[in-house]
Amino acid sequence: MRTMNHAAFEIYYHITFQVKYRHKCITLDMLTRMESIFRNTLIKWRSNLVSFSGEVDHIHMVIETHPSLNLSQLIANLKTVSSRYLRKEYAEHLSKYFWKRCAGMGGLQQTTINCGKQNIKPEKSPLSTRGDFHLRSSTRRVSPKERAPRQPYFWSKSYGIKSISRGADLDKIIEYVQNQEKPAQ
Repeated sequence: MRTMNHAAFEIYYHITFQVKYRHKCITLDMLTRMESIFRNTLIKWRSNLVSFSGEVDHIHMVIETHPSLNLSQLIANLKTVSSRYLRKEYAEHLSKYFWKRCAGMGGLQQTTINCGKQNIKPEKSPLSTRGDFHLRSSTRRVSPKERAPRQPYFWSKSYGIKSISRGADLDKIIEYVQNQEKPAQ
């Protein structure tokens, strides 16, 4: 049992994340790395990873946390951080499953930047005698090729979560998580 301020508590959640499109792309090495990423991220949120496991297309984890936690922000942060590291460290392996347009990811293209600079012109404000800068709306349409590419997702947008209590329910969930079929090497 943990304590904080004037409260004693035990709060556990069973969380599942699924790979986008349920691609069977998680390897044993990736699973080990994910556990490390989740453990380190949860420490920053004053939470603990109790149990972790997964299969080739999804993962399970049991976490212990505190009552003042914003659970939806934690879930979003876990997905963002893990996705960023996995895309970076396993890009070659994951390119077979996702992101066929991987080249050129990262920044705005020059035409988009130039287009933005052309739309800033000094204009006189009716309330001021000095010239103020205002952003004009562009009449030029930007083609999809000129737009900055969106960051691809690794996890699906949905997730599963179950609040669990200490005792038989928690022990059964932990046993279930640990008995997941491990991905092949």
